[in-house]
Amino acid sequence: MSSAELKAQGNARFKAEEFSEAVKKYTAAIEAASLEKDSSKELAVLYSNRAACWLSMKWFALGYLHAVNDAKKATQLDPTYAKAFARLAAAQEELGHPESKENWRRALNALPETNLTQAEQAQKLKYQADLASTGSGTLRFVNLPESKVRVAQGRGRTPWERAANMLPRLRVERPVKSEHLFGSVRVIHAAYEFLINGIGKMKQLRRDPTEGHWRGIPFAIADLTNGVMLDARVMHLQASDFVSLFDKQVEMEVRELGAWVDTGPEIVVQEALSRQLDQGWEAARLAISLTIRVWIMRAVIEGALQQRHDVAIDIMKCAFEVLRSLRETWSHASTIDRGVVFEPTFLFGLQRLYIQSLMNSYILNPSPERLEQLNTESELLLREVDEALQQSPASRSEDPGLISSYYIYPRGLAYSMKGFYCNAKAKSSLNDARELYRKAAVAYMRAADDFPEDDEQHPWFLNLALDNMFQSLASPLSEILDVMERIRLTTPKAKEIWEHSQLSTTGLWGILDGVSRKEAELRGMLSQGKVTLNSHLPAAEA
Repeated sequence: MSSAELKAQGNARFKAEEFSEAVKKYTAAIEAASLEKDSSKELAVLYSNRAACWLSMKWFALGYLHAVNDAKKATQLDPTYAKAFARLAAAQEELGHPESKENWRRALNALPETNLTQAEQAQKLKYQADLASTGSGTLRFVNLPESKVRVAQGRGRTPWERAANMLPRLRVERPVKSEHLFGSVRVIHAAYEFLINGIGKMKQLRRDPTEGHWRGIPFAIADLTNGVMLDARVMHLQASDFVSLFDKQVEMEVRELGAWVDTGPEIVVQEALSRQLDQGWEAARLAISLTIRVWIMRAVIEGALQQRHDVAIDIMKCAFEVLRSLRETWSHASTIDRGVVFEPTFLFGLQRLYIQSLMNSYILNPSPERLEQLNTESELLLREVDEALQQSPASRSEDPGLISSYYIYPRGLAYSMKGFYCNAKAKSSLNDARELYRKAAVAYMRAADDFPEDDEQHPWFLNLALDNMFQSLASPLSEILDVMERIRLTTPKAKEIWEHSQLSTTGLWGILDGVSRKEAELRGMLSQGKVTLNSHLPAAEA
């Protein structure tokens, strides 16, 4: 079938508001037109039409990202195509991208200056109105500098470099294979190894001179996701062209495995089921794994590197929808058949990234709805992790970092979010503030207990628990001093690895040192008889 015939079918589907089907037709038309000579302008129309489909579908951030990609291709193929610039601007406006205003101007400039048709005049009026209203995008993202991931550089300074230097010594000192003995060292080291392996593979990409495709080493995306899901703190900019390399690697792997990274969850589920029936488990497993992992990395890039946390949230929602739908349909399939992305441990890792994005979104744009969503998702993760730990204890002893990374760390993060939630509610409560502060302290204590003593999160969550203990006025000095002592004893252990982490840039070590000084002051007051172990100190005295 010719590209023109497929385009006509796509147009018909679009008019009928069958946008998913229209996407399929336009995609087929693009493939057909790519084989035809002098097809640049026709391809521009097809990409622009597919962008219109993405804008019309209720996929939020994922749809807008697809629309941006297609509309950009259309403008590159035909720099005079006004509709393509308009659709690019519309998608960018929804995502909060500052380039939106300039592309509305380009859309206007692409229209004829005189003798406009009635349709062109209508376009001009619409584009002018849209340009005037730019800045009111529905997602309302704050546009921050390109990357907020700050990790001290320099030989031997990063947490993963320090962990690598410590591992040989720990293997001699602690020969027993146990995650508790290796603490956070094993986890951050393994996460970095995955990440650096993935980046190394991406750097091997080469353009095929004959076919024009990218060629390289497969499964780099799997390495990247394994790294960030083991410990997201490992994510940092290894190279200025990281995002460009990632996009090329995605293009290469998607072509090889036939994944569906540029479609929505409903279509992915349908295509995965069809792929499994037509080509078997291996073909379906590889394609669905790549799809989910690409989405996860796109979410990480949008959140960790671009600070667009609402975009990251929407993308991860799509991943959850696909995984939960197919997990139910394929409930009797083995892990070997359907793949590890359906295992509870993988889902816990994704939930961990998700609730972290929810909190980051709330911090940038506080809202009661987002706060309640954060609490709901944290409670869900706590229940599911506890159920999994009770059901499959035997599976947790294979790797020193596995139980920490995929069970205990997610649970600890969820407890910390419960603490965050109770603290936020306490600040706006008239009658229950003290009780909410007490609950926040308990949650932060449980969070600290789920992280090893040499992880920066351990003393940090203890410190947050301490703050809430003072606010609640419920804890006697004996309990206060116990927590302070734990902070004093664990801070050097954590600092040995995490001295130059991203969290350290917030003044972490100075805060913890301040706690030690306050502990010494309180113990001095105790020895002088000014306070007793049963004293309850007001927050102002802390």
